[in-house]
Amino acid sequence: MAELHLVGQLLGGGGFQLNNLFCKFTIEAGANFRLLQGLTTGQTHCDYPNADEPAVWAHPIDVHWSLKGIDGWPKLLIEVWGVDQFGRCELAGYGCCMVPTHAGTHELTVRTWRPCGNLREQITSAQ
Repeated sequence: MAELHLVGQLLGGGGFQLNNLFCKFTIEAGANFRLLQGLTTGQTHCDYPNADEPAVWAHPIDVHWSLKGIDGWPKLLIEVWGVDQFGRCELAGYGCCMVPTHAGTHELTVRTWRPCGNLREQITSAQ
């Protein structure tokens, strides 16, 4: 039976409205993948960088699966959260990417998005 090892880290993030950021993540895999070792969900610490600097998490990921086939190849789902001046957590963005299918060293950039609501919701949230 084939095996897949995913070893890496969530390095950091930037370009969000809030500076104090942390990341929640999940690695989803299909029914052909059986988890042998490691955690497929987690959360980084909250980094408080200076203004206009990216947050640095350097959160390790080490997951090991056995697999019967490539259907349901793993993907990384992330939620980036920010902490405001009152200590409240606010969603900064969602994103996802596929785990690379070939061996080697890879640097992945995950673009995030955030729902903005309808016009009324945007106006009331700005107050």
